[in-house]
Amino acid sequence: MKVKVYYTTQLKQALGCNCEEIDVGAPATIRQLLDQLSQSHGEAFDELVLAKQGNLSPSMLVCVGNEFTGRDVSMRLNDGDEVTFLSPVSGG
Repeated sequence: MKVKVYYTTQLKQALGCNCEEIDVGAPATIRQLLDQLSQSHGEAFDELVLAKQGNLSPSMLVCVGNEFTGRDVSMRLNDGDEVTFLSPVSGG
């Protein structure tokens, strides 16, 4: 099963790409996708996306399609889903 993953802001810069297609096992959850991306990208991904014990960082937002997933990493993914990792930016 394939999903398209989009990266924004600091994550896009750290990974050197704004999107990629990932082949994940079926059925797959956001948690499994996070684990696979962590293995693939290593420290650059982990520092920005993951908190202690490999949980999603409180500063990271995840959307599947147009749906904000909140903190639920158990959400199931479907073939062809588009997952976006958003790191909120603030300033003034």
